[in-house]
Amino acid sequence: MSTEEAIERLVGMQAQIPADPYVALWSRLEDFGTDDLARLITNRKAVRTSLFRATIHLVTARDALSVWPLIEPALARLFQTASPFGRQLRGLDLERLLALGRSLVEQRPLTSAEQTLAEARRGLAGGGDRLPPATRAGPAARGLGRERPAAADDARGVARPPPRGKPIA
Repeated sequence: MSTEEAIERLVGMQAQIPADPYVALWSRLEDFGTDDLARLITNRKAVRTSLFRATIHLVTARDALSVWPLIEPALARLFQTASPFGRQLRGLDLERLLALGRSLVEQRPLTSAEQTLAEARRGLAGGGDRLPPATRAGPAARGLGRERPAAADDARGVARPPPRGKPIA
């Protein structure tokens, strides 16, 4: 099976540490190559996003679109009440913050180092305009209940595939 099929069969892979899905797929798929997953992420067919248990998971863009509406209300509530990241955002113009965060990743997904550099180039590295670390980590923009995961936008109109039998253990 393909890398994308395996990710969809699992409906979310733990991805707090970016290397974890690579190891998990390598141990499950006979012909897995790291470029297989990297290409899916770069082409926005897979996304690391805050989902289950408010932790970072890797899902396909299709699954992100399917799962997000079900999970978002609970994540938004948890983010606003229990997260130290949510407390960092109090008093900020959230619409502006979301627009700034989205503008950083519109062209392609960024590594943490690339995102920090992009923030610095836009004058966000210091002062009152600085993006809180929460937005750089990802869950803030998604946990605010304002929009679905950015990378999933490219999958609009993609039909969710039917179940494929026995899930991967």
